[in-house]
Formats: sequence, C-alpha cells, structure tokens
Amino acid sequence: MNNNVLEPLIKELKKLPGVGAKSAERMVYELLRSTSEDRESLADNIIGLDKIKNCQKCNNLTLVEICDICSSDTRDRNQLLITDDVRNINIFEANKLFPGIYFVLNNLISPMHGIDPDDLNIDQLSLMVEDNGVNEIVLALKPNIEGEATALYIAKIFAGKVKVSKMARGIPLGAEMEYLDSLTLSQALMDRKEIN
Repeated sequence: MNNNVLEPLIKELKKLPGVGAKSAERMVYELLRSTSEDRESLADNIIGLDKIKNCQKCNNLTLVEICDICSSDTRDRNQLLITDDVRNINIFEANKLFPGIYFVLNNLISPMHGIDPDDLNIDQLSLMVEDNGVNEIVLALKPNIEGEATALYIAKIFAGKVKVSKMARGIPLGAEMEYLDSLTLSQALMDRKEIN
C-alpha cells in the first residue's frame, strides 16, 4: 500500500497536542487494523463533539443545558471549587475528592494576553455562590502568576462574605528533595503547617 494515501489522516492527527509524526503514523496503522465498526464508532464520537456545550451554571461540559453535577441532589452546595480548566473537574470526580459543586472560569487574569478582571465571568460566579448558599470557595487554579493574580482578585471580591481558600502547593508525596525546583520548595516552605 502506498503510504501517501495515509498522509492526510497522519497530518490531522499530528495537530493534536503531544502527537508527533511517529505516534500519528502508529495510530493510523492501528486504525487500519481495527474493525470498520470501531472506526465508525470513533468517527461518530468525534462528530458528536459538536453536541457538547458548557453548563449554563458552572461552565462544565455537558450535552444538556445543566450538567449532571449542578443538577444532582447529592452534592454539597455549600462548597464550591473554582478551577480554570474544565479538565480538572474530571480529576476531582474520578478520584471522588470533592463533594461540592464546581465553577470553571475558563480564563485567568493575564494582562500580557489581554485578559483583565472584567474578562472573567465573575457575574456568573457570583450568581452561582448566591443561588447555592455557598459558604466556602476552594480555589484550584494554575500555580503561576496568572493563577495567583486571579486567586487574589476572587478572594477580594468575596472577602467578608464567603470563606475563600486555595489548595496547598508544595512537595508531592514521595518526591525526592534533590529533584524539586526552587519555586516548589519555596511554596512548600510558605505553605507549611503546624504538626499537632
């Protein structure tokens, strides 16, 4: 078989993050070995991405207007975890780490990229806090300058109204000190807690 016929698909797969030419080629050959039904199912699921939208309350991904988490009766509505990336919800949910509800900002304050505080969906966030009687906001934002600036901004908005906390950052369990960068060590030292 002439490999030139595979080039268009290889080229498309290489557009995905982390997929190089060799990985894309392996994927295409694997697809060639798969059944027609499997390829059709994959194609249907890719086309189905067009049906996915953001939840009107929290910005999570959903096929309906309100996501399963926001419409659930079993969630602790007093706790709201705010993240900047919808993928983070999957991490918390897969590990059953957070019993509350979520809110996805989709942006972080970044003047270099033209994202000011006015570009954050703070009105929607405030409505989420009010409607659910939230008494604690947990910030799970990127550990960078933009994440810190956004965390400070949100803390200022809700100061005196709602408890605002952020996830501790520092040394991961099982890590060797010699392999950690100075920023991680510095953050771990600043976030130290008293041992009782």
